[in-house]
Amino acid sequence: MNTPRRWLMYVDGIGFWAAGLPNLAALRGCLRGDPALTDAPVKPAPSMLAAAEKRRAPDSVLLALEVATQACSAAARDPRELPSVFTCTYGDLAITDHMCSTLASAPTQLSPTKFHNSVHNAAAGYWGIASGSTTPTTALSAGPHSFGAGLCEAAMQLQADNDSVLLVAYDIASPPVLNQVASSTALFGAALVLSNHRSAQSVACIELVIEHGAPPSSAIFSSSLLQQLYTSNPMASCLPLFVALAGAPQTGVILSAGAELLLRMEISECPT
Repeated sequence: MNTPRRWLMYVDGIGFWAAGLPNLAALRGCLRGDPALTDAPVKPAPSMLAAAEKRRAPDSVLLALEVATQACSAAARDPRELPSVFTCTYGDLAITDHMCSTLASAPTQLSPTKFHNSVHNAAAGYWGIASGSTTPTTALSAGPHSFGAGLCEAAMQLQADNDSVLLVAYDIASPPVLNQVASSTALFGAALVLSNHRSAQSVACIELVIEHGAPPSSAIFSSSLLQQLYTSNPMASCLPLFVALAGAPQTGVILSAGAELLLRMEISECPT
């Protein structure tokens, strides 16, 4: 029997966005029993985009750039310095729906801009242009295991040759016609700046073990808001990890990274 791979990595910055919980502070408030923020914006508005770009960019891009910016700011890292991993289960479902409808009804009217934004690495491309980063970036999907696969990729890059890596995970709501095959009813995004050494910005340490096994059972949260969020979006499968990183009294988290691949994590704080 092969020995499971065991890796150590540090969390230097955290980004988080969901309806009513537009940042890590709001998530921590939720864990203390605070209600969702009723005055929070209905969708992200990343500060790195100009007003005109915010109007043109699809929700998937707005979401990814918002959490990526939050994570880099919390880590006090220049985005241009960080290689990145972008993981998304379905891509931009609204654009997919629009393109399919147009192809079925008026194919010659298909918008080049919509096609441009439909590719799976669109958010990574916007991030590189907006931040001025020329560092390597990876865009991936692994179905319901997309967050775990992205985290696994980021961990391997740390072990290979990168000092730090930005991990960005996001999915948007599905249009009604696609919801039967791509279930998602809300926006959700999260990001981490991960490092292979402890620094003054490190807020947590993750001891990661990769092993074979069946996907873990569904998580149960004491907060009804978090329970609803957990089932509303495929990328919210990472919620147990972010709840732990936000300071909830739990240290062990198990996420799936494939049909028979598990990420078993022990999380500890890095006292300042």
